[in-house]
Amino acid sequence: MKRLKLDTNLKLDLKAILDDEYINEIPLVDVYIVEVNDKKLISEILQRLSALLPLNDLQHLKRVNRNRIIISKSEHLSKHNEILEAMKGLLPTRGDILKVPALAPRLRWQYRAANNSWPCKFHPDKYLEQRYEGTNFSSKEREFHLRVANLLKELSKHLKQCVAVCVDPRFESVVAVATSCRDLNPIMHAPQVLIDYVAQSQESGAWKGKYSKEEMFPADDLNLNSCLRGIPKCIVEFLKNSKEFCNLKIGAERPRKKDHLQNMLNGFSDNLAKFGPYLCTGYDVYLSQEPCLMCSMALLHSRVKRIFFLYESKINGSLKTNFKLQQVKDLNHHYEVYQFVAEI
Repeated sequence: MKRLKLDTNLKLDLKAILDDEYINEIPLVDVYIVEVNDKKLISEILQRLSALLPLNDLQHLKRVNRNRIIISKSEHLSKHNEILEAMKGLLPTRGDILKVPALAPRLRWQYRAANNSWPCKFHPDKYLEQRYEGTNFSSKEREFHLRVANLLKELSKHLKQCVAVCVDPRFESVVAVATSCRDLNPIMHAPQVLIDYVAQSQESGAWKGKYSKEEMFPADDLNLNSCLRGIPKCIVEFLKNSKEFCNLKIGAERPRKKDHLQNMLNGFSDNLAKFGPYLCTGYDVYLSQEPCLMCSMALLHSRVKRIFFLYESKINGSLKTNFKLQQVKDLNHHYEVYQFVAEI
């Protein structure tokens, strides 16, 4: 396996990998507009147009800009000759073609840019704006994320492998740690192994006993509230002997019993808090390398909440470099994606 090039002295920051619709400029479309000099006619014209020529696919635009009115998309103009003929007493005989935003602005910067060509309607999303600006994490949360990034770098340097870490964000506790095992099986990329280790912390695991031997993990003490079955002994020892990570909390919450679940009350923030561990529901996953499409889909099916990664995968990265799986609308689950980047 190719060795990762690591700069352990590099200061890192967090950057959200947003869908293209949030970071690209809004495309423009040609519309046919007319200029009405008698403003007293504008109200009547709008009533007639709303009934006869609604702007169904341009609902994000205000139809009037001062005394200029959008009639329709220019490509559809020839279909509306009869309507325009019926309104010729209200509308000027000649108009102009103008480029306007084809889609609704999703972020404030897009709204400002769109308004330069034509007034738009805009409904701000506070959390989305925070993700775009990089202010959605508190200083304490950011400090923890960057600490796990340093753990990824140190483990990658120590083990000379791609590394994956799963964290329960409620307790900032490490649930599982895994490395690539492609020498055992070609599909055992680090994220795939991680998912199986998380399953083992929940008394399951497809590779348990076959590739993941019992003696690889610490003995399970049922008297403890947390389980270490997702973290190999060598990783536990590494953490204990590290000055930087020795006080990092480790261990997964155990699966809850059915009778306990039946007595639970409503009012929890998410399913992880309400029902306890199930697959990777509500967990954060940290990766030394941007995952391939196979691993990204596996993490999606495991219901991961957020993915953080260090280095881009130029050949097969599927969260930023070559593809953004998280922006596929038809999927039944979507996680947030962040990259650790060099601090400027």
